Amino acid sequence: MTKLDAASATTGVDTAAIGPRRIEVPVAGLSCASCVQAVQRALQAVPGVRKVTVNLVGERALVEYDPAQTTVSALHAAVKAAGYQIGPATARFLVRTITCASCVRKIERALQDTPGVL
Repeated sequence: MTKLDAASATTGVDTAAIGPRRIEVPVAGLSCASCVQAVQRALQAVPGVRKVTVNLVGERALVEYDPAQTTVSALHAAVKAAGYQIGPATARFLVRTITCASCVRKIERALQDTPGVL
């Protein structure tokens, strides 16, 4: 990647990047090794998922997937179908110089287009 092809300064995501992506997903309700296996099997069954590691103690799933074959929404649906929920993950940002509704909409669109944002 050259400096001209760098990741977005606003999202940190290189939308032109080809190949697998990794996402860390908080999974609510994991209580035992069977839960870990159920979530792992559900995620591995999603087309395009290459690798899944589920951490019981951290209640997180690390998923490597091909964005050309699947979406974060499909990963979320697989976890939900297995009987678990994607836990809450929040981020707060201080955004300065918002002057109008158009600015707000532009920021919302950038966040909605960011892989991993549901």
